[in-house]
This record gives sequence, structure tokens and C-alpha cells, in this order.
Amino acid sequence: MKDTGTILKEKGYDFYYFKEEEIKPEIINLRFCDILPELKELDIGNKYLYKHQYEAYNELLKGKNLILKSGTGSGKTEAWLIYVLSKKIKTLVIYPTLALANDQIKRIETYSEKLGIKCLAIDSLKKSEFLKEYNRTKLIEILSNQDILVTNPAFLMFEIKNIAKKGKSLLHNVIKYANLIVIDEIDFYSPREIALILGLLNLIKMFNERNLQIATLTAMIENPEDLAKFYTNLNKRETAIITGKPFKVENRTYVILGKNLKNIWEKLRKNKDKIKNAGDDVIEALDNFEKFKDNYFKVIEVARANEVEVEKIEFDINEILLEYIDDDYVTLVFTRGINKAEEVAKRLIHSLPKDLQTRVASHHHLISKALRVSIEEGARRGKIKVLVSPRTLSQGIDIGTIARIVHIGLPESLREFYQREGRKGRREEIPFSESIIIPASRWDRHLLSRGKEALDSWLNLPIEKIIINVNNKYRVLFEAIIKFTSPLLKDKINEEEKELLLKLGLISKGELTERGKEVYRKLNFYEFAPPYGINRILIEEDGNKYYLEEISHVDLVEKFQPGCFDYSSESIVVSHKIGGTRGRVVTAIEEEKLNPINLLKKEELAPVYEEYEETKIKWNEEPNLYLDFITGKLSSEVLCVVDPPRKGFGKYLKIPNRVYWRIKSFKPKIKIIDNRTIVYFDHKVIEVPTATYGRYSDYTYGATYELDPSEDTSLIRIGLTYLMLVLRRKLQIPFETILYDVIKYGEKKFFGLHEPNSAGLIVNLDLLNLKKIVNEYVPDNLDEILFEALDEYSYSDFLRYNLDWNLAKRYALKVLDYMLLSEKIIAKFKEKEIAIPKPSRALKLVSFESLFLPLNDDKGIVLFGIFDGENLNVFKIHKEYGSLEDLSEVVKVLSRAIDEKFNFIIYDLFSTEKLLKDLNIKSILYFIKSLKEENKIIEIKEDLKNLLNLDMAPLEEVEKIAGINREISIFDISIEITKANQKISQLKVSSWKNYIKYLDEKLTKYIGENCKSIYLLYLILKEYKNK
Repeated sequence: MKDTGTILKEKGYDFYYFKEEEIKPEIINLRFCDILPELKELDIGNKYLYKHQYEAYNELLKGKNLILKSGTGSGKTEAWLIYVLSKKIKTLVIYPTLALANDQIKRIETYSEKLGIKCLAIDSLKKSEFLKEYNRTKLIEILSNQDILVTNPAFLMFEIKNIAKKGKSLLHNVIKYANLIVIDEIDFYSPREIALILGLLNLIKMFNERNLQIATLTAMIENPEDLAKFYTNLNKRETAIITGKPFKVENRTYVILGKNLKNIWEKLRKNKDKIKNAGDDVIEALDNFEKFKDNYFKVIEVARANEVEVEKIEFDINEILLEYIDDDYVTLVFTRGINKAEEVAKRLIHSLPKDLQTRVASHHHLISKALRVSIEEGARRGKIKVLVSPRTLSQGIDIGTIARIVHIGLPESLREFYQREGRKGRREEIPFSESIIIPASRWDRHLLSRGKEALDSWLNLPIEKIIINVNNKYRVLFEAIIKFTSPLLKDKINEEEKELLLKLGLISKGELTERGKEVYRKLNFYEFAPPYGINRILIEEDGNKYYLEEISHVDLVEKFQPGCFDYSSESIVVSHKIGGTRGRVVTAIEEEKLNPINLLKKEELAPVYEEYEETKIKWNEEPNLYLDFITGKLSSEVLCVVDPPRKGFGKYLKIPNRVYWRIKSFKPKIKIIDNRTIVYFDHKVIEVPTATYGRYSDYTYGATYELDPSEDTSLIRIGLTYLMLVLRRKLQIPFETILYDVIKYGEKKFFGLHEPNSAGLIVNLDLLNLKKIVNEYVPDNLDEILFEALDEYSYSDFLRYNLDWNLAKRYALKVLDYMLLSEKIIAKFKEKEIAIPKPSRALKLVSFESLFLPLNDDKGIVLFGIFDGENLNVFKIHKEYGSLEDLSEVVKVLSRAIDEKFNFIIYDLFSTEKLLKDLNIKSILYFIKSLKEENKIIEIKEDLKNLLNLDMAPLEEVEKIAGINREISIFDISIEITKANQKISQLKVSSWKNYIKYLDEKLTKYIGENCKSIYLLYLILKEYKNK
């Protein structure tokens, strides 16, 4: 096997290097052929079992369930398979996808054939192929006769639905008579998908006549005990947890920095006097070559920021990859996307003579399945030496001849990095394995610009947890809806399930509601949507149309709005094809190649391109749309508004609101913080004035919290980012398990949390303990880069505060205080029972509330509410292009109340005055000023804060004092505004007021509820003080 260290030295490359010793599982004195003599002719037959394989085999023999936790290359498949083959156990095996399980299936088939055991794999694609050859009855017979049937969870879920609804399916007999179910690669699944798998197990148990055993294989789960308890409760069998070591040969890691670094360093040293505004770390690196290597990317960026000429640091990856073409083993190259994979593979192929070109291949989901299988087989047989893939080969594939992984750009997830790494060094005959890291993406360049220690810290982080929550209500929802719609299972529905269906509005009077029917249709394994994707059409310059791979419904909303870039085809989405009876369904997206000519032809995109060009010229940079795009300096983003469940489990809705382009400068900027040099880049966000289409919904966990109007929303966002950072660093919660939004409408501010994949984490957070963890956490250098990766907008604001970690911590604690606030308030008021007078005009009190809600294009609605104890007046004043409609009716009602000597109750006087000043409403400001002078204004927020010893007292939280129920919250208003904005942007009409009917209705109710609440809270506060 070739040694990359020698190659790099010969070609003049500089690199970091470190070595990991080999790891081997413990072996016992028992061969596979001792258990299964029929395997003697195969390679595996004479191999000795690992200790964990034998322990797993024995526990299964005892009739127990099994959770086998061991690393890659440790023979987890063989652990259950020797039990199945030796005892001829009828088995159902579930892999995430059959495409990723080709190798395991091949091994299962090879072993089974030797013992005369029938084995078959089926999914929706294979089903279609089989039905071309056999009729349905014959296919059911073939499937029923298999001893081992391999499938994926999406196909299994579809068939379980059929059994439950109709009492029959292709897999009816398989499920009925299976003795063992095997769930492999459980680490692959999201929390929502794990919940569905656990639900599938419960449902399978109801149709199964054999009290089947359960075996689960994993490399990473942290809490197997919870899963074990779930399995034991399910089938009353004891569950054994077996752990084993991975198999790894010695591994050598090379981080390639570039060529001729010494020359670059010496030239920079000569220009040392030109490098201003640099921290001690950079100054030391200019004096010491080894420190320069450790901080190479940082020093280069600092030099560029000071306009010191630096030789091009990029190098030709081909030069290195060509060395592996005649190696004894396979090199697997990972890239960050399909386009990069194709580019690398094609360049390498074209650099080779024709007779060697077949030694290189790319592998991704856009290549036909048959070709992928052929490529994998070619690699196993040594015909293919270099495989290039974006991700499809990172999970599940076992091509035993892989000895080297090349990372062209690091993934942002550590789990994905280790999944990539797990593909190599899985055979004893491999002398050593290699990991080659070539910084090529924005993420790893940023990581390395913080120095070698940042990369080391990242590689040594604890890996992200697999979130398995056996009590996830998504599982309960799935089981409940299947049972309720099943003639066979309806009588088995329990109280918890029935209560959930009622609470979510899915059943009424013993029938599914319309919403319930929608949930049944959309509840599929990979997403909450119909079981088909959205067409993606590429329109070429000659007008020809090409259908690309379909996209998911959630990707439509989040990534494929008009004006968004399609990174897989180097195109831009120019339009959506709309259908449906009400013209609201997106049937396809249309794209054109990304170039200035195409953009300038589009009415909405031409001004965006002009602004992009203007920005680049102001930065003294050459506008180059394609170069900025492929280097990650130009990206698109869809700002979605999420309507999460208010507290706990429920429906969430995601609506695309606006599309933005985000540009980053090539020339870096420098900031010195604590003598450390921080490198960052200018950036600009450009709004794309295109209409947005589509919505995505699902069921998950969420929570919403109103903020005090005085809060700075950018600081709250910094606090939330810091909180997510601490969850990752201290509790190993993966980024994006919990997402957050911070929203401001006028003076109303709030934040929401939701889980994009239902995990049940939000409701199970121990907030008091989390406060302690946040308080004690001390950030390190890696946190700065993780902070930026987590939230670029938050990071930009954080830079303005000089990365003040104490500030971030303070606001993270404040966020947790808001989350704890409602319980705090309720506890305070449980002490006393309070009786208040009935609201009446006779009390001579009037509550006053105001609100401004901006809409798109300088439009907005100003609301005033006045409640005198009996009569409620709500006024909606439209604002357009800086002008307000007539305010005379508002003034008339206020004047009458003043004349009748009413006192005015205002919740937050500062916010009210600020709103009126911002909108230049002088007439009502004059009233407020006069009332203050006459002591006719009663502000209650500060009194509530003092009385309850609270730092913050948002209205909707404080309402809970008196158990005041509200129908419409500020969160409902925010989602209605988003819907209205989306409609206005699509129709492009001047009569926008015609399209805010539902918003108007909700606003009237909302402002009315605010007025009544303020009135009641004053009465409660007064009585409480008296007591």
C-alpha cells in the first residue's frame, strides 16, 4: 500500500500528521464453521468469532432481545445472522435503505445460499420489478416462503397501513409468522423516524403470532437502557445489551496545507512591517515556521486583509489522487456535493490514459441504481481504485478493500465525519489506513483559520448523541391514527392515544375529522407529505426541458423558492408551476443555469443582480457570479416563519416568507480580541423580491415565549445561539435538534422553539440544571467557529460586541428565565385567593392598547383598542408609503373617555409612547402627555414586576396569574401576517387590503383580548395589594 506521507514530501507539500493505534475486538477460540460447518468453504468460515458476536449469539439463543453496540467493521451483521442460520429462524430485517445495504444483503445471500435458506430483499422499486414478472398472488406466495426478508422502513410502514386498513398486504404472512425482527443502522435515523420505527414494532406485535424477538444494531446510541426497557415491555422478553470494540487498523491522518509553505512564510516575514492590526498569535507565527504551519490559514487571511500579496495557496488535488490509481487498495474521496464529486472524478479520468480511466468512478443518488451496484462490485474486485462520492457511500456500505478516505472539505457534523471514516480499514489484511483532509470548503477553511488547535478540538469533541425517546408522542400519534382507522385494531386504542387524537382535533364523534384524514394520508416515513416528490425542471438556453431528481416537500419550502440557488445543478429557481383547485399547490419548480444573462432577463432577479454587482465593486472586488457561487461566497437562504406548538406536542407550520442572497467578501477583515487575531469577512444580505409558495407542516414539540418589549432581540438571539452551543458541547445534543426564531412586530417581541424532527427534548429539558450548566460553562477557541456555523446572523451581531462570552452567557440565562417564567408566576399567586369586582363603566377605568404590524413594501396596520369595562372599541388604521388613514374615530372615543373622567390603564407606557413617536401620531401622544400630567394614567407592568420580584413580565405570561385564557396570541398573529404577505407577494396587486381579511379578524380579537386582560390584571393587582 502506498504511503501518502512519502508522496506529499516528494511533491513538496506541507501538512499536519498524527497517528491512531489499531483497535481490535477480543477474539474467542471458536470459528464460524464450528457453528455452521456449511460456511467452511467461504472466507468467513475459518475466521474466529469476536467475543461480542458470540455473546450476542448466546443471548439470542436464550430467547432474549438484543441491543448490540459496537463500532464499524466489528461484524454486527454476522452476530445475529449465525443465530438465524443455525436455527432457521424466520426473520424480517430492516435497513435504512436497500441501496445503502447492498453489501450486507450480498453477504446474507451468500451465507444463506450455502445453507439452503431462502433470502430476498424488497422495497417499492423492487416490488414494481417483481410485479412485472409475477401476479400479486404469486408475489405474496414468494415473499411468504422466504426465511429472511430484507426491507426498508418506508416500505414496511406502507404495508402495515394496508394490513391495518384492509387486513391484507404483500407482507401479511411475513409479519404474521416472523420470529425475529432485526433493525440495523439505527444511528442512521432522525428522532422522528426512530419514533415511527418503535411504533411499527408495536403494530407488528399486534399482527404477529410468534411473540417475535427484537435485535437492534448500533454504533453510537448513548441510552440503550431506555430502548431495552421498551423492548421488554413490548414482548415480555428480557433484553440483553452487548458492547464490543470496533475493528480498526493503524490509521494515519494528514491535513494538507499547501505547497512550498516555507517560501510563502519567508516572503511574508519580509513584509512583516506591512501587516498591521495583528494579534500576538500572528506575530509569533511570522517569527516561527512551526507556529506558522499551525496558524497557516489565519496568517494568510491576515496578510490578505492588509493587502500583502500572497502566492496562490490552492493546489491541484489531481496531483495527489493520481498517485492512488495503481495502489493495492481503494481510495474513497468525499466531497461536499454532487457537482464537486463529478468535477473531481471527470478531471481525474481525463488525466489518465484510456486503459486506466475505468479505475475512477463517481457514486451518488443521481446515478442509476444498477450502475451504483456495478461500481461497488468493481471496487470490491479491485477494478476501481478511486471512488468519488458526496455522501451515498458514507453510511452502511462495506467495501472491504477501502484503505484510504480523502475528505475534500470537512462535513459540519462530527457524526458524518466518523461515518465517512468508518468505511475504511475494515479488513485484517490492510496494513494501515489513511485519512487525508484537504481544506476546500468555507467551513474547514474557517476552522483552520483559527489554527491547528481548533481542528484538533473539533476532531476530539464527543460525538453527537442519537436521540432516542421511547415516550415520543410522535410514536403515540402514529399508533393511534393507525389503530383508529383499522377495523382490526380500533378496539385496542388506549386512553392516552384517544386523548391525543381528540386534543389534536383529529377525531370527532367517533370519526376522523378532515384534519385527521389529512394526517393519515401524509404520515409517511421520510416526511409528513404525500409519498411522491416535487418535479424539478431545468430549462436550457435552447428551450429544451430536462427533468432532474425530484425534491421533497420540505425542501420546496426551505430551499427551492424562486430566487434560490440549486447547488446540485448550478442553477437558479426562476418560477414555480402552480396547480390545484385554488391555485395553491406547487406541482414543479423551473430552473435556469446560473449566469448574469439569465438573471437580467427576469424582472424580479435583475435588480438583485445589479445590487450584487454594486456591492462587489464597493468592496473593490471583481463581480463574478459563478466564482462566488462555487466558492461559497454567494448563497441563498429562505427565511421561513414557523408556527410551532405553543407548549408541548402539536402541529407546526412552516411558511416561506422571503428569499435572500447572502454575499461574503473575498478580502478578509481582522479583529483583535484578547491578543488573538479573529479573521472575518464583510457580508451583505440582499432581499429577493420574488413571491413565495407552499407550506410544510408536521407534528412535533415546541414552545413559544413572549418577551418584554424592552428586550433587544439581537441579544436574545445571541443568548439562544449560546444556549444551543452549550447543549452541543456539554450534553452532546446535535445542532438543529432544537431550532429557534426571534421575531419582532412593532413593539411586540417573542421567541419560539421547535424540533424539526419530533424528539421530545424540549419538554424534557431540566431547565434549572441547564441554568447551572450554562453558568459554569467556559467557552474555548472552538466555540467561536461553532457559534458562526450555528447562526451566521447571530455571529455578525456577536462580533459587534467583541465576542463577549459573558454577555452571551447572560442572555442565555435570560432565555432560560423566560422559559421558567410561567411556572414562577403561577407559584407566586397560588398563595392567595383573590376576588375582583366585575368590570363595569361605573369603575371609571378604561384600558388602552396599541400595536403596529408592518407588512411587505412599506405597508402596515396600526391598531388601537379601548375597553371601558363594558364596551370594546377596536380601530384598524392602515399605513401605506408613510401615510396613515384618518384617526378621527380613535380621537373621538379617547376624548369622550377623558371628558367622562376615566382613568387610563396602560400595560407598558414606555412601549406605547415609543410606538406613537415612531409613527408620528402626535394627536394621541398629546392625550397621553395630558393624562400623565393629571395622574390619570395607571401603568401596571412595573407594579407587577416589583410585586412578583421579576425581571420581566410579558403580558401573555402574566395573564396566567388569574388563569385568563386567550384565544389569539401574538404567535397566531405572526403566522397570519406571514400568510397575508405571501398572498400579497403572489398577486402583486395595489388593493392589498382585500387580502388581509383573516388577519383583520384575528387582529380585532387579539387587541380586544389584550384590552380585557389589561383591565382584569389591574383589578387583580389592586386586590392583591389590598390583601
